[in-house]
Amino acid sequence: MRLAVALLAGWLFIGTLGGAATGWLVRHVWRRQPPPSFSVRSLAIAAVMGTLGSMLGTAFGVVKALLAMQDATTPHSSERARTFARGISFTMNSMALGLVVWVPTIVIAVAFLRRDRQTKS
Repeated sequence: MRLAVALLAGWLFIGTLGGAATGWLVRHVWRRQPPPSFSVRSLAIAAVMGTLGSMLGTAFGVVKALLAMQDATTPHSSERARTFARGISFTMNSMALGLVVWVPTIVIAVAFLRRDRQTKS
């Protein structure tokens, strides 16, 4: 259990550092450019929220799967395997949902940025 908590804490720490570094980089790049339109900023926020939701869902799924493997009160290993599979399934589904939100919003935001730059020049 301690190993699972340590791995999860490390994973969340690395994910948070990555998110902070990405935010800093985007802010640094956007300072050099003219301010983006409201629609681009809204899409960027939606992309970040989708990514964070995916990260939280992944964390919950991994915890659920690891707790299923540690559960000594379940007498049958098949029940533990079923609970483990549910945790992994939750993890995979949350990652897929995060990608389904993230990829289209980034593509649309880039299209809006290009459109805004063409209309300004």
